Amino acid sequence: MSEPMDKVVARLRRVSGSEDKVCGELLVTDEPISFLGDAVPEEGIIRGLGSIAGKIIVYPAAIGSTVSSYRIYGFSYYGKAPAALIARKVDPVTLIGCVLGGIPLYEIREPIELPDLRGLSGRGACVVDDFLVLLD
Repeated sequence: MSEPMDKVVARLRRVSGSEDKVCGELLVTDEPISFLGDAVPEEGIIRGLGSIAGKIIVYPAAIGSTVSSYRIYGFSYYGKAPAALIARKVDPVTLIGCVLGGIPLYEIREPIELPDLRGLSGRGACVVDDFLVLLD
């Protein structure tokens, strides 16, 4: 890894996606995301989070039904996909949506407290070599 270790926020495991490096603004929530009830793919928003287009979304888990896969895919279909999704716990429904939409998906490997990360929302970051790294 070429990034300084003091900027590493979390160690990740790539679940889907072929990107070696993904960068974007962080958007962090400590609440589960309902891609069925809260996602508006045509507008590129998730209610309660705002615009997710081109951002790295960090969240604990997804809730909802199997239709959520198509809602996640919808973000890509409408050109409003996030740069990546990073979950504490990845579920099969989110995985399928990310595969369909070509959205990189990562799972947090090392324990971190999501409320502690909320203060990082709005900061630039990259996923490099399965590490979430803050930019200056």
